[in-house]
Amino acid sequence: MAQFGLVIAVVCSFLMPVAAARGAVFNVNSTGDAVDASVGNGVCATAGAVCTLRAALQEANASFADDTIQLGAQTYLLTIAGTGDDQAQSGDLDVASAATAGHTTIQGQGASVTILDGGGLDRVLDVHGDARVEGVTIQNGAAVTASNALGGGVHVHGGASLELLDCRVRDNQANLAGGIMNRGALVIERCEITGNEALNLGFTSAFAGGISSASQAAAGSAATMLEIHDSLIADNTAYVTPGGIELSNAGAALLRNVTVSGNTPTQIVVYEEAVTLDQVTVVAPADRALIAGSYDGSETLTIRNSAFSSPVDDACFIGTPGPMLAFGTNAADDSSCGFTVVAANLGLGPLADNGGPTRTHLPLAGSPLIDAGATPDCSAADQRGVPRPQDGDGVAGAACDLGAVEVPEPGAAVLGMTALVTLLCRSILRTRSRVASRWLSRCAGICHKRSIHRGGLQGEPLPFARDFAIRRLSPRRPGGLE
Repeated sequence: MAQFGLVIAVVCSFLMPVAAARGAVFNVNSTGDAVDASVGNGVCATAGAVCTLRAALQEANASFADDTIQLGAQTYLLTIAGTGDDQAQSGDLDVASAATAGHTTIQGQGASVTILDGGGLDRVLDVHGDARVEGVTIQNGAAVTASNALGGGVHVHGGASLELLDCRVRDNQANLAGGIMNRGALVIERCEITGNEALNLGFTSAFAGGISSASQAAAGSAATMLEIHDSLIADNTAYVTPGGIELSNAGAALLRNVTVSGNTPTQIVVYEEAVTLDQVTVVAPADRALIAGSYDGSETLTIRNSAFSSPVDDACFIGTPGPMLAFGTNAADDSSCGFTVVAANLGLGPLADNGGPTRTHLPLAGSPLIDAGATPDCSAADQRGVPRPQDGDGVAGAACDLGAVEVPEPGAAVLGMTALVTLLCRSILRTRSRVASRWLSRCAGICHKRSIHRGGLQGEPLPFARDFAIRRLSPRRPGGLE
């Protein structure tokens, strides 16, 4: 834990500049793809006197201040061909190095309505500096040339940092890392990474259909840092394992309340990386859930309160030498992982919308995952935002469920009242409509009287109730997935 605390501190140093200057807010009013007419004058305006996403990003790149780009509920299609340019002049959307630009925030109106579409010309987003992107879908990117083969949707370069919030990254292609390539510091929250592909093009290894977080091979390069919370990595494919997520080359990674499902082949590969899998559900349709190895056995693989299902193959393969293992209470459908709970059928439902911003596998009534976890290792809520722990096995006393999802009493037709209020309030908060705001005013009052913390009722307001009181006086923020 001390090691990961240090990692988090380093990530924060990436994401929080010491002296941030308040910058401009660029309101994009055109879905066209055109460059800025006079880069650096502080005005987002093309030759046609409109503000495009590309022009706004060029202005942000020319400023040392912390600028915000606000998008509408529209599709922004990239149409200016070209690769190798790192100033957003053509091809992908480049966030400039922190040496020449401040922190850039790109705000959409929700991933279902604000779409950044690469059109197959280039990847969509190329991050050389510090950025935050929220409330968007990133799709149809392509990194498929010898000089541009990494990260079809997003590429985070060494020394750069990116927060991806309330997003979808889907249907992108690359030789390596179809969805996202991370060589810097990356935080992902409430996102779905789906349908991406690593192609066998011969330029480099065709690993990682969904995400690769791997440091540069060159000596002295900075280690990668990755955190993923409350998210889904599903239905990605690769020519070479893994189809889901690769974590390698002397970095550090944390996955908490994450579902990894249906990727081909293999869901997660860990090599030479300090990794923590905390309350993770992994479902492998025809291959392994986890492959882990190490050059010298000096890294630690920590797995807590997680569930691995692989009905066709062994759930795990731990190489020799392998990482040092630090396992809490976990479950698998065979003994290959060395977990404490082994059951032929983990009793997981199909990947579906079970509430919350991302899809999940819900433990069915009678599942051995229910109330089987170590409650001291529980987070306050599951992947959907439902409070943990809840009593789900009909026996007095609440305990944390294994995996990314917490369920109430078996056979219950609806969620418990506290969980229902939690999901309702959080969903309303994401919509930001006038009608929703009136409901949230009532909801926040209820939540102030009956707040939910680890499944109990206490006198302090819920975090999102406090957020609402603050955000009523703050500029409008983007919505989530819904």
